[in-house]
Amino acid sequence: MFFAGERDDVHRVLAASDIFLNTSHWEGLSIAMLEAMAAGLPVVATRVGDAEKLLNHGKGILVDVSDTGTIAEELKYLLTNIDDRLIIGQNAKEFVEEHYLAEAWFKKLLSTYTRVMQNSSVRKTIRGMQG
Repeated sequence: MFFAGERDDVHRVLAASDIFLNTSHWEGLSIAMLEAMAAGLPVVATRVGDAEKLLNHGKGILVDVSDTGTIAEELKYLLTNIDDRLIIGQNAKEFVEEHYLAEAWFKKLLSTYTRVMQNSSVRKTIRGMQG
């Protein structure tokens, strides 16, 4: 285990890593977790914030906050089961690519605007605002 401190080359650190561990007691949508998933790392994270949404269905491992015994067991499992570690990491990477990369966000935004513009009451409102 290596504690790297503050870094400005996170992509290199993630590329050299085997597992990402996030033991937050409180979290919203973890950008660090998304970066690790995008790098193809399996994530072990505490069940807070959006972690469950990100890691469900084989995309990572969730543990209860402060359950250090289970955290250690899951880390040991991933370190000794390379095939499972790689599958979980690949699942995580594919999920982030499908839902969180810029292209995916752009498609969602474009779809939202298209739906709004297809709504006749919205078009009438916009035309009315134009004078």
